[in-house]
Amino acid sequence: MNTSQIASLAGLLLLPWLGSGCIHITDEIDLAYEPRGGREVLSGAAAIPVQIQIMDQRPVQTDVGKVINGFGGEIGEILSNQDVSTYIGGILRTELDARGFGTGDQVKVDGKLTTFYNRFKMGFWAGDSIADFALDVSVRQSDGTVLYSRNFTAQGIEPNIQVARGHNAKAALEKAAWNGVNELFQDPKFIAALYQAAGKEPPQ
Repeated sequence: MNTSQIASLAGLLLLPWLGSGCIHITDEIDLAYEPRGGREVLSGAAAIPVQIQIMDQRPVQTDVGKVINGFGGEIGEILSNQDVSTYIGGILRTELDARGFGTGDQVKVDGKLTTFYNRFKMGFWAGDSIADFALDVSVRQSDGTVLYSRNFTAQGIEPNIQVARGHNAKAALEKAAWNGVNELFQDPKFIAALYQAAGKEPPQ
């Protein structure tokens, strides 16, 4: 294909965009979580019942990103088909279950989700989908005493994308969620606080 043919094709592709000033695209995504790597069942964890509560405190809760056209303009929303706080809480539950912790309300794990949003960084030939994640996590005893508190931030990147659409945002958001939660469970003080809240000694 020569240069003039490429230019003609580009013109045809742009006609629908140029001819409509009100085009709007909404992408709906199904966020998923796939555990990675091996996780060890912790000694005594089965006797520690943990309750999870995630509060969605994001400034914008209506969407998790924007659809971007070839000119860098926002032309629609990227929506999650499930409640985002439920999604994050489900990830924490999965990781706790994998380590052998029970379910109950003796130990409280509270999370305040402040950031879960994707943005597109477009380049000349390709771009990146970049998702940001921020979660404040605390561990409380049943009487309300806070034994652990920490803020976790993470990013997820889906590189070399060709279109700024929902499926690329989904990939980046899932990576960001995994990176943030993985950092939480890699913190030995978090695990120790779960045991302490139940009045037990953490495994050595």
